[in-house]
Amino acid sequence: MNRNIFRNKRGMKKIGMYLFFSLMLTRVAAQDLLTLDNAIKIALKNNYSISISKNDAQVAENNATYGNAGAYPLTQIVAGENFQNNAIHQQYSTGAEVIRPSVKSYTTTAGAQLTWTIFQGFKMYATYDRLKELEKIGEANLRMTIENNIAQVINAFYDIAQQKQQMKATNQNISLYEEKLEIARKKLEIGSSSKLDFLQAKVDLNAQKSKFLSLKISMVTAKATLNQLLARPSDVDFDIEDTIVINYNPSIEELRKSALEQNTQLSIAEKNMQVANAVIRENESLLYPTIYFTPGYNFSLVKNQAGLVLLNQGLGFNAGGNLVYNIFNGSYATRNIQNAKISSYTSKLNYDFTKLQVETSVNKTFETFQNNLQLLKLEEDNTAIVNENVYVAFERFKIGSSSGIELKQAQQSLEDAQYRLINARFTTKLAETELLRLNGSLYKLLK
Repeated sequence: MNRNIFRNKRGMKKIGMYLFFSLMLTRVAAQDLLTLDNAIKIALKNNYSISISKNDAQVAENNATYGNAGAYPLTQIVAGENFQNNAIHQQYSTGAEVIRPSVKSYTTTAGAQLTWTIFQGFKMYATYDRLKELEKIGEANLRMTIENNIAQVINAFYDIAQQKQQMKATNQNISLYEEKLEIARKKLEIGSSSKLDFLQAKVDLNAQKSKFLSLKISMVTAKATLNQLLARPSDVDFDIEDTIVINYNPSIEELRKSALEQNTQLSIAEKNMQVANAVIRENESLLYPTIYFTPGYNFSLVKNQAGLVLLNQGLGFNAGGNLVYNIFNGSYATRNIQNAKISSYTSKLNYDFTKLQVETSVNKTFETFQNNLQLLKLEEDNTAIVNENVYVAFERFKIGSSSGIELKQAQQSLEDAQYRLINARFTTKLAETELLRLNGSLYKLLK
């Protein structure tokens, strides 16, 4: 065994066991290789929450029209046919008298009517502005849903990567414990060591194998979580590259500036203020008169079997206008305006609170990210030292200069260092992803 502890020579049995556990880990033949880019694309296409947000955004877009704001006239075509059968008794000034037990009459009407609100205190413009802001909020909600899902996919993806690294490290440790067991067995056979070292080596090896199987179970859960985010069956198997790369290191000033300009949650809070202001203007329109213009074109035909007029037909254009002004309506308008102004102030408070939350999250996450970067560098250096320590401990154990307990302590230090290093990479990646989400950069990755 040289100074790279993972390249020491072993017997054919150890090679066979190493290949066995490697096959258990990778199962390449039965799995498709899933990249992070492909995982994000699948989520954007299939994820249920994204699909729902897309539908909501489409509804908001459909509603944002001048017609829905009341700017366009209402045009109707009305047609009707009426039949009557009456017993009549008529007396005329000439002295004539008509008594009929059954007289039929027919009335036919048809017309086109237009009702146009040409002035309503500028309400239609305020309503249109409100609908456009709601459309923007729908788009922003969709963007926020996409950002959150991308962050979840990234975190779930690298959770699998770090667990795969843990499995790889455990598999390598199994090989070391197998070599330790073999050395202890030979020492026991020649009488240079007690059976205690042999039994302890066997216990330690079984513990590593048990840990490996536990990690396999955790891997199944982690893959099911990612599959759920991708809206596909939980038992779909796949493999990923276990590399975790940290390649984002902005300054705090850049983050603060970009977060205030691009954070989606803050953008939604700002647009809600615009909606609240439009609602005020809508309610203020109640203080103005409403003017209607109602042109029309009508046709009527009346046929009677008795009476002075046996046929009456009309065809022509008509036009009119109405002005409605509420002198008093129980302070309805005043009350609505007051409530709308309160809601507007509330939306401003919500914006200020959201801004504070974003700024706080940026500062805390940046601090966490920087500390994790330092911790990652420390653990990388420490792992190199621990590898050297295990090498020395193995050599001393081989020649009988140390006990199995000393080697066990060195191996435990290696296991702890491996776990801390892998966990440091993963937590640093989580902090990096959160920074990208906070300043709106996750959504930019799609463009």
